[in-house]
Amino acid sequence: TVLVNYKGRFLNKAVFDEGKDLQVIFGRASLIPGFETGLKELKLGEKGSVIFPSTVGYGQNGSNSIPPYTPLLFELEVTKKGK
Repeated sequence: TVLVNYKGRFLNKAVFDEGKDLQVIFGRASLIPGFETGLKELKLGEKGSVIFPSTVGYGQNGSNSIPPYTPLLFELEVTKKGK
């Protein structure tokens, strides 16, 4: 379990979502796979960016403001480890 600050962007850099102190519990399938996979590579206090294809994002259906087959960019920061 970790707390994460994140910003979700399209590849043209337009922001579609952002948040602070999102609690992530790994292995619960509550996140899109690309987000969780990228996050697992970061340690406490680290920042990083992950770009992934729609196959590990929102796929052929999209979601709300995210069109189908859209690759995504997430800027991530692990702010705290949970219990």
